[in-house]
Amino acid sequence: MYGKVLLTGTALAGVLAWGFWWAHHPHASGPGAVALQGKLTQAFGLQSPAVVVTPAFNHYIVTIAPDRVAGAPPPERAILATMTPWQVDLTPMEGGQWQVTAAPQDLRGRIALTTASASIDYTLKGYAVSALYDETLGFLRSWQTAFDSLEMVQSATMPASDPRSPAAPTTISRYRADGRALARGAGLDVTIRSGTEATTQEMAFPQEEGVVMVAATTGPSQSETRIEGLRWAEILPLLSLPKGGAQMDARQLAQNAAAAMPFFEKVTTSTEITAPMLALPQGPARAARAGAALSLAGTGAAAQMHYLLDVEGLSLPEEISPAWAKPLLPQDIYLDLGLEGYDPMGFFKAALSDYGAGKTPGEDALAQLVPGGRLSVSVAPSRITGPEYLFGLQGAFRQSLSAGSLPEQVQGKATMTGMDKVLAAFGTAPNPEQLTPALVLLGAMKALARPDGNGGLIWEIEPGPDGLPKVNGTMIGDVLN
Repeated sequence: MYGKVLLTGTALAGVLAWGFWWAHHPHASGPGAVALQGKLTQAFGLQSPAVVVTPAFNHYIVTIAPDRVAGAPPPERAILATMTPWQVDLTPMEGGQWQVTAAPQDLRGRIALTTASASIDYTLKGYAVSALYDETLGFLRSWQTAFDSLEMVQSATMPASDPRSPAAPTTISRYRADGRALARGAGLDVTIRSGTEATTQEMAFPQEEGVVMVAATTGPSQSETRIEGLRWAEILPLLSLPKGGAQMDARQLAQNAAAAMPFFEKVTTSTEITAPMLALPQGPARAARAGAALSLAGTGAAAQMHYLLDVEGLSLPEEISPAWAKPLLPQDIYLDLGLEGYDPMGFFKAALSDYGAGKTPGEDALAQLVPGGRLSVSVAPSRITGPEYLFGLQGAFRQSLSAGSLPEQVQGKATMTGMDKVLAAFGTAPNPEQLTPALVLLGAMKALARPDGNGGLIWEIEPGPDGLPKVNGTMIGDVLN
């Protein structure tokens, strides 16, 4: 008797506890599914049944299938995208957060320009997503994405009057990416890391005798992008589609985009590629590895840009680089450049503003590339290495772009070992007379250089009174004259 009462009481307590949890925790419901479907339909610009939301206990099953309503695109729509059904689970959590999960799936589709003969057919295998969406940010707080392979075939007529339509396939294998976003002030700080196991891309180049296909391949690659102060609250309305599937006027969109710029405070991106190779008709051009980095920060006269290129193990096919020229070709390149006062985002903002106002972007927009009228260029220690030479360079240059102005700063240093080996290689060319300009330049460089005491050469660069630089105390103008 007491056992039955105990069991009944325990069961009742369990039911009450479950009911209390259900009442005070997010869960899926019919009305919630209707509301969520409306939001997703608006966000994707698709109508039912292209987006279907089904409640399933504690989460929603979202099926995105634009092919169901693709049909014929309206004349004003320039891009048509199709995709086989994709299923995503959305689980509501406390604090306006959602767990986003998509098990590995295979997807196929097409992206086509309806006003031109161009399309991309793609097959995505094993695509999976795991993410956390935050309604207060309107952005993913964290995410991981992956796929086993992506196969794309790009078809286009090049040029438009050419009846040939070469197909250019691309394959990306074993892609992995993760990212996170943190709120800071009125913006977001976003970090994205990604990597691939291998990439193959074929490119079509029309020639008189036909279309030449050139394949580019890479081994494993890694990349990272950091965006500081992303103005997502200003960007998000630009991505929202008008109600009812209407098309936003292009000039209005340009005006809105210009008003929202700059989109970020700073962006830095870098990539590292193993074994890049270009299969030229003459033979493979390859490198052991290649890295690049780019950063943009600031606006107006305070804008800064930094660019880094690092390539090792360069080689060219024999048909392009004959035996006599091999000692001249660089094997490694390390270039570290900085620009101040150069503002490409300012130019885009001005160009969009002009277009939105019905004007053709002109000189006023171009002037925003260097809004302060002064450009500074810096070269951090950089080098070019050949089989038997090493050339190094560092320095800084600042110049006002106003008419008749002299350089405000000219300072640098160049070094070289192996100059005699380079000159000797030129002497073995089958037609040395065709290389006279290069030999004259190298001869002038050698005449201006001073020995470093270890078999190398040094060029110290400083400003001269006539605006031309002095090299080791000698005016460049004297040498040119």
